[in-house]
Amino acid sequence: MPREQRIEMPQKKTANNTCTLDVLQEGQRAIVSGVCCRNPALCKKLLSMGLVEGAQIERICCAPLGDPIQFKTRGYKLSLRCLEARDVEVTPLEK
Repeated sequence: MPREQRIEMPQKKTANNTCTLDVLQEGQRAIVSGVCCRNPALCKKLLSMGLVEGAQIERICCAPLGDPIQFKTRGYKLSLRCLEARDVEVTPLEK
């Protein structure tokens, strides 16, 4: 009888206690560590929206189906698609 295999989705953790923006929980704050994406136009767009190294960001909420996600940074609210949020590395802050 074959054993059941349990497949778990990884939590996209990177080195030094950093993670990507899409895995933050509602109300959780973080500091932007960097933006790394393959599309230069997307990188330029994210940087121009204030997602530069050292910026503080907070996850506010997400749409009913999970995409897009709303964040608050630099005094304004910003909505990003999950794929875009995965390109932003952050260091979560303690609550």
